[in-house]
Amino acid sequence: MSQIVVSLHDVAPATAELSRRWLDLLETLGVRASLLVIPGRWNGQDLSKSPAFVDWLHAAESRGHEIVQHGLLHTRDKNFATASRRSQVGQLLGRGCQEFWELPYEEAFKRLIQGKSIMARCGFQPTGFVAPAWMMSEGTLDALRDTGFRYTNNHTHLINTQTGAKSLVVVTSQRPRSLLSLPGVAVTNGIAKYVETRGKPLRIAIHPADLMSPRLREANLKLITQFLSRGYESVTYDEMCTNEFPSSVEPESSAPKKIQLT
Repeated sequence: MSQIVVSLHDVAPATAELSRRWLDLLETLGVRASLLVIPGRWNGQDLSKSPAFVDWLHAAESRGHEIVQHGLLHTRDKNFATASRRSQVGQLLGRGCQEFWELPYEEAFKRLIQGKSIMARCGFQPTGFVAPAWMMSEGTLDALRDTGFRYTNNHTHLINTQTGAKSLVVVTSQRPRSLLSLPGVAVTNGIAKYVETRGKPLRIAIHPADLMSPRLREANLKLITQFLSRGYESVTYDEMCTNEFPSSVEPESSAPKKIQLT
């Protein structure tokens, strides 16, 4: 059976109400979502200092939704910015959210461990990591392997971080001003038609603020309903990873390497 993952990005205390309302809508469709949680301080609020929101996340997890680590602070650190073309491309695509795009291994490792520590204190043990804007450096990919994450993804592929195996799983995003959604409905419909006619898996990415736009909200809900009605199964990222990499052999131990963090 073909599968879809519906991922709700930027889940954090600052988006608590919109995230809750989105999840209520998704549950009416029978969707089990992957919730991309920002562990650090974002928009003036901290996950670890928001017990009611943490309780809501645990309740969601108990109903079959997945908790995924989504960056640390979700903002670009200008200390690692350069004048390179890569940096310029990152700014164009990420619009200030490309936190892990230019990070060297040591800094990426440090942030991944910090995020894991916060998530653990809140009672979560995510197996997956998704970088803000899906943008990562090569050092980040190495650090993901060494910090024990099982999977990540970028704009086009699901990635087994322990083996390096990749599987093409396209993503739709209805966000305004996103290059993935230009020219909007036409691109999304084209992606949907390609995926559906070939029975391929699909990722549908939504963001809390999409709820405030009737056009974006209805476009996302219509797309999800379309695929579910055609027999697609709603799964989490962790479940899709198991399906896409059934024969991958992972290292016996994925314990984080010991490096000096300063």
